Amino acid sequence: MDMDYLAALQKLADQAGIVTFDVFDTCIHRCVARPVHVFDLVARKWCAGEPDHLALLGRFRTERMHAEAAARRACKDREDITLAAIYEQLGRSLPLGEAQLQALCALELRTELELCYPSPTIKAFYDSCVASGKRIAFISDMYLPHAQIAQMLAHCGFDPQHLFVSSEVGLCKGSGGLFRHALQELGVVDLTSVLHIGDNEHADVRAARKMGVTAFHFDHVQKLDVDLASRSGMAARDDATFTAALAFGLMRRRHIENASGPSRRQLVDVGYDTFGPAMAGWFLWLQRRIAEIAPRKVLLFARDARLVNRLVAEGALSFGDAQVEYVYVSRYALSFAAIRVLEARVLEILFRRFQGQTVRQFLELWFEFSPERLQETGFPRGLDPQEPIAKALYPALTHFIHENQSHFLSAAREHRDRAGLYLATMLKDETTVLVDVGWNGNMQSDWHNAVVTAIRRDHVEGLYFALLPSAEMMIKRGHRMEGWYWQPYKLREEFDMLRNGGFELLELALSADHGTTLGYDAQGRPVLDDTAEDRDYQVSCLNIQTGITAFWKDLRALCPDRELALQSGHPDEWMAPLCRLVMKPSAEESELIGDIRHSVEGGKAQPFALAPKMADPAARPDRVLWRPGFAVRNGLFSIF
Repeated sequence: MDMDYLAALQKLADQAGIVTFDVFDTCIHRCVARPVHVFDLVARKWCAGEPDHLALLGRFRTERMHAEAAARRACKDREDITLAAIYEQLGRSLPLGEAQLQALCALELRTELELCYPSPTIKAFYDSCVASGKRIAFISDMYLPHAQIAQMLAHCGFDPQHLFVSSEVGLCKGSGGLFRHALQELGVVDLTSVLHIGDNEHADVRAARKMGVTAFHFDHVQKLDVDLASRSGMAARDDATFTAALAFGLMRRRHIENASGPSRRQLVDVGYDTFGPAMAGWFLWLQRRIAEIAPRKVLLFARDARLVNRLVAEGALSFGDAQVEYVYVSRYALSFAAIRVLEARVLEILFRRFQGQTVRQFLELWFEFSPERLQETGFPRGLDPQEPIAKALYPALTHFIHENQSHFLSAAREHRDRAGLYLATMLKDETTVLVDVGWNGNMQSDWHNAVVTAIRRDHVEGLYFALLPSAEMMIKRGHRMEGWYWQPYKLREEFDMLRNGGFELLELALSADHGTTLGYDAQGRPVLDDTAEDRDYQVSCLNIQTGITAFWKDLRALCPDRELALQSGHPDEWMAPLCRLVMKPSAEESELIGDIRHSVEGGKAQPFALAPKMADPAARPDRVLWRPGFAVRNGLFSIF
């Protein structure tokens, strides 16, 4: 509720004897970006029940708009038209019989009712007017029937006893005709005693004032839309895609319903507005692809499939008849278990995960070498046990490992045996889908090399949020994998978005409420990292995921799965808000998210703040994960 609007209205109402309200975008709103997007939802609902008419999905909005324009051109003796006149014109362009047209018209009316919700600010003001005994009326320029608008007002908590609609009267507010008709019917003599509230500057403000009526411009939605466009990277335009229109409408509704005056944006809000659409697009794709693959089992990989697992458990996400299981695995736990040959390339990947840790920590914690086992290798022989892992140390470490390869391969086999104990019960040589965030397919390769060599690679399909070009190497080796957002060799801009913080911010949306899987004990049970630093990260992730979950559930309530699945939208449409956050964050967003500490490699690797605030403007941190956020937060003019 916007208290500034409410205070101004209360002050004006003290001088008024009768208060009149515009209806749409004043008293009630719709859960879409623009009114024309109602037609997209009508088409989806129709085609979901009439699959023979799927061609309407892509053309109904245009045909419906053209029919309204044609009806207005044909109308000579009235200032406004009726819905019946629109559908008469529509019948000339659509291959539908009279009964089907009537059913489609009835569906549009039902959809309008389902989409509407009240403005808390106007509803509070209306209630105060009722309590103080003010006379109240509603005046609307609209083609919908009087009975339909009355039902929508009543649904939103208003009493439409005095309702005047242009489609019934044939007069509009913009000409002053509908105002004169309504006030005459109400028996108003002193026009200065009337206060009218509406969102249209011409029809509700200038036309009313021209007659001598006091008018208040309720431009809340216009101002909110500008703010939401800057936050989301989307705009409330007639030509917006259905995906963008639905997402924008839901964001607007949430802000209208939840607003209680000026407040700081919270992580839950960012989860809803920004991450919510991206995750919704991915969820829809997962449902469609899993239905097409028809696997016996769906394995949700920790930690990045934890949110998917939670939604499946709640019944908010369904993968048909497949058995769904959450699997405690990680690159950290599998990469060493997957080692069968000590290649320099593989070892370098392992070293990178322990940047900043000492040589002794690297060997004792990750390879689980006891002091006795280290002594057998001749450690430290040529190495400083306390020296931090850095690129300059890679050759010496590689040489040491090659000299003691029997010890290291034996340790890898022990890791592999323990991982096998955990995974053996859930794996059979049958069609299986893996779900994970991505990015290069190494997890799927390590998983296969570590424990499932008996399973044919073409029986396993990896479905990822995104894949980078590096995944092509895994695909060429026979691993089946797909990415929703980014297939190999797509646009450079998308890689820039991911490289500049998209990886890490996406993992905020998908990470779990438990630590990284460090490995497996002798009984094959997962060993999880549960450090104090990780708990702060988990709380931040859960707040963001609360917003994502709310968006997904609101989306499905508005447009059920079968209707969304007809055309789930291009990934770029769903990703627009998140891409904007990564590359063009606001100062508020960079402050809100910048201090979250994220471990790039998982496990016991050193976590870094996503976009730290530097006390010295000239200083640079050791590592910046979200570079645009860092630039905004520290007043830099470019991404360094």
